[in-house]
Amino acid sequence: MTATNELTSVTSQDVSVLLVGYNRPEYLRKRLEEILQNQPSKIFISIDGGQSKATKKQSHEITERIKNTKINNCEINVKYQEKNIGLAKNITESINWVLSFSEYVLVIEDDITINNNYLLNIIKGLNIAAPIRDNSIVGGFAPLRKSNLKFFSNRWVETKYFSAWGWAIHRSAFQKFQLSIEDQYEHKLGESTTWKNLTNYKKKIWLSRFEKVFKNPELTWDYQMQYACFINNFVNLLPLKRINDNEGFDDLRSFNTKNKRPKWMGPIETDSDLIQNKSPKLLTNYISQFLISSTIAGDSIIKEVTPMLRTLRKALKFNSVDRSI
Repeated sequence: MTATNELTSVTSQDVSVLLVGYNRPEYLRKRLEEILQNQPSKIFISIDGGQSKATKKQSHEITERIKNTKINNCEINVKYQEKNIGLAKNITESINWVLSFSEYVLVIEDDITINNNYLLNIIKGLNIAAPIRDNSIVGGFAPLRKSNLKFFSNRWVETKYFSAWGWAIHRSAFQKFQLSIEDQYEHKLGESTTWKNLTNYKKKIWLSRFEKVFKNPELTWDYQMQYACFINNFVNLLPLKRINDNEGFDDLRSFNTKNKRPKWMGPIETDSDLIQNKSPKLLTNYISQFLISSTIAGDSIIKEVTPMLRTLRKALKFNSVDRSI
């Protein structure tokens, strides 16, 4: 990363935590406890409308109790939407709300569990990415979870892919995000260096996704962020091993995680003592790009090959059975 101008170090005072909730007060309570353990200076809580009266009452009681406690002199701001405006619009409006007061925003949805050093790690990542803060995002989720792997475990990796579960961005970078994609999106992508370096297979997958987003922009927001990453040649800085996770799978109240947790993610587990404090290295990036493409981005050809191999294996197994009478 090459510095474009002199920048002061990013501190906790520069980063506001945005907690986005909807109708899961038990998640809201857990996230607030975890966030406060990280000792942030400012927390913004945005809760979408459309909840039942009982759920809304619980959420209100939780936020008001935390707000009045004033733990560690943390400034807490709460906003309730009167109506259900949807996840995509709520996140977008809430981020703009926070960035009207703060230089950086760290976005955490209510089902994203974080470890004790999470904010410290994100700030370290923001400082590494500071020279290109106008075109960078720092995330906390990675394909590898806690393990005995120590080799390069405290390093960050650079990727073209956006990881939507726990991420931080500078005000100037988020200004390049739009919930609606322009009708000439394929031409716009063609001007991007990042896009040109994708394989034709990957381009085909992402174009099909962007076509859906173009027709229904309020159904999602993370594909739009990936679109912004492509056309602006964003660098996404992610840890080699995850420092946050998603516990919202297999929950009918979820929007994108109603199904069972993917096997590749393993149990919910992060390394609470891990400090990501070293810049990316070529070897780490090389390994991680393959893992991120196969898991987080989901545009690896392995996604196509695996089902075919599974079908072939079943067919071979069937043909090997003695079916003689």
